[in-house]
Amino acid sequence: MPVETERQRPPLTAAEQKVIIERMNPILQARCGQLGTNILGIKGGQAYIDARLSRFAGESKISWEGGVRQDGSEVTGRKNQAHCIPYLSRIANKINQYLFSEAPRRDALAPEIADNITRDGTTMAEFFNTVNDYLTSCGWCWIGIDAPNVENPRTVSIQFKEKNNLRPYWNVYSPLDVVDWAFDDRGKLLWVLTAGAESNNISALSKPSRRRYRMLWEPGLVRKFYISESGDKIEAMAEFPIQLQEAPFVLVGRPALDPHVFDSLESVNRTIMDLGSCNRQNFFDAVFPQLCIPASVIARAAEILQTTQERAVEMTVGFNFPIVIGEGDPTPSYITPDTTGFAEMRNEIIELRYALFETAGLLPKIDSKQMQSAESKAWDYLELEQLLKHRALTLQSAERKAVQISNAWDNNFPNYQPEYNLRFDVENFVQDIQAIVMASQVSMPDEMTRVLLGKLFKAVRRIGGDELAPAEIKTVLEAIENYTALRSLPFGFESTEEEEEEE
Repeated sequence: MPVETERQRPPLTAAEQKVIIERMNPILQARCGQLGTNILGIKGGQAYIDARLSRFAGESKISWEGGVRQDGSEVTGRKNQAHCIPYLSRIANKINQYLFSEAPRRDALAPEIADNITRDGTTMAEFFNTVNDYLTSCGWCWIGIDAPNVENPRTVSIQFKEKNNLRPYWNVYSPLDVVDWAFDDRGKLLWVLTAGAESNNISALSKPSRRRYRMLWEPGLVRKFYISESGDKIEAMAEFPIQLQEAPFVLVGRPALDPHVFDSLESVNRTIMDLGSCNRQNFFDAVFPQLCIPASVIARAAEILQTTQERAVEMTVGFNFPIVIGEGDPTPSYITPDTTGFAEMRNEIIELRYALFETAGLLPKIDSKQMQSAESKAWDYLELEQLLKHRALTLQSAERKAVQISNAWDNNFPNYQPEYNLRFDVENFVQDIQAIVMASQVSMPDEMTRVLLGKLFKAVRRIGGDELAPAEIKTVLEAIENYTALRSLPFGFESTEEEEEEE
């Protein structure tokens, strides 16, 4: 959104400036730490490791952070050796795959909007994948509607809008980006306060700068407050009108003080990462055990070599000099972890990983010792299907509200009604195929056979449907619809018309 000429003396008192700079919704204030961790968990990488890997009591600084030896060589600490397997990202991606396995219907939505719903070329599918990631990890997020600053977009010609790309654009705001908000008694959004920062890197001859700001979105007006580098005052403000009678934001999900289920998943994931890091360190310690040399041997070596004891150790061990053991000297030995405990730690990691995905509802609950009953499995799948249906309805409602606001801002924005898929096939693939094959052994009319063939093709598409072109899918579906069982005799002799009439 273009910014008007800044006012160097914003019409706000010192008390009002302090409120704008510091205010935060009580729910967000209580939850922001864990929400930030959950978002990091989905992204993974070193940032998540830095935030969540545990340093244990008694662990030395050089073991944790690394350092530099006296000879100048660097030692890598456990913190930078750790790895993060993206389990949380896989859970979020799997939910997206189930939820959007059948794309929502968006009749009347122009391709140029569907392919670029944001200003940076994000497609509608990518946009709602991000929205759903925030719902999975945090429980809520926001959709903000923005548009170029035109005095009255409803009076501008369609040709001018298309030429200059003047239309509403959508943005995903994480729970951390919207710092406060207010609804009236009827559920109408009164105002929204967002936080952000913008970079200025236009000139190659000057250093880039970064400027913090907060934006207050109200019906008919948006104000942008630039915060000073010290963070204690508002040094400038810009404002511009908008042709809306409501704040252009849609709340997706529900802010709550209660812990979100993803908090527990992230906690299990952190434990897996901690144990995996310790297990890796134990393997290293077993490969490079700590050598123990009698003090008398080192003292004698230092005397012979006319150097310090530390240098004597380095020369004796590093250059592989023979260690001379005198009468009464203890025998040198190695300190190494007990490798018999390695398997236990790995088993614990496997159990935690299973618990992580089982809790997320993405794995069937099958006990290795006793198979679960069909009723129990059906309950597990039903639980996941209800989750997906509730999520689809939440996203459908949010998108419809975003469309309504966009059309109110600009009546040329298509006023379509998205329809989300509310039926999900999350059953076990092998079990589905076995059931279909068993049913196909029974003699049945062609109509029933076509139904089974359709279910078989649907199951196959679940594991490789993305590789099929729409034309190929259409061809297969038409073949199934026109399928008729061939009547044939042994050895391939076709029956005659008279024989068919006798039958």
